[in-house]
Amino acid sequence: MLCFSTSDIISIIQCGISLFVGIFTIFIYLKITKLANSNNDKLNEINKKNNLFNKLNSDLDRIVDYTIQYPYFDDLEYKSIYQNDLISDNIEKRNTALRYTAFAIMNFNFVEDLNTFYKGNEQEMEDYCDFKELILDHVNYWNTLQENEKQGYHKIITLIDNVIKESKNI
Repeated sequence: MLCFSTSDIISIIQCGISLFVGIFTIFIYLKITKLANSNNDKLNEINKKNNLFNKLNSDLDRIVDYTIQYPYFDDLEYKSIYQNDLISDNIEKRNTALRYTAFAIMNFNFVEDLNTFYKGNEQEMEDYCDFKELILDHVNYWNTLQENEKQGYHKIITLIDNVIKESKNI
């Protein structure tokens, strides 16, 4: 028969308790890790939304700054003739037209980010800024794009076309 001394029994109990504490610690660690990861997903989503909102604010500020710096960006007459300057032999005219083209692209990219941020809710977009004005200010640029070029804006083609159509009905 096996005979255990008191010290042997205490050692066995200590080993059992150590094993139990070790397994319990691993279990708690896994629970904390799972909880942290689920919170990280939520935090990542919040951070992503905050970053996009900050980008919207920054981009809108840049749009205003560029309009002040280059007043012809807001000149309706220029917007209707800039395409001719794109093929001009005059380098300054061509640079001006290319700068305007980049500005128009920036505006449509902004509208796309705005649409993403507000998940297509036009009322919330309108509450943030007059996005329809941004679209209509650059309708000449939009109309010069080929269908394959507009596909770069596939998320907002319908929105843009509806704003343009709506403006013609008014």
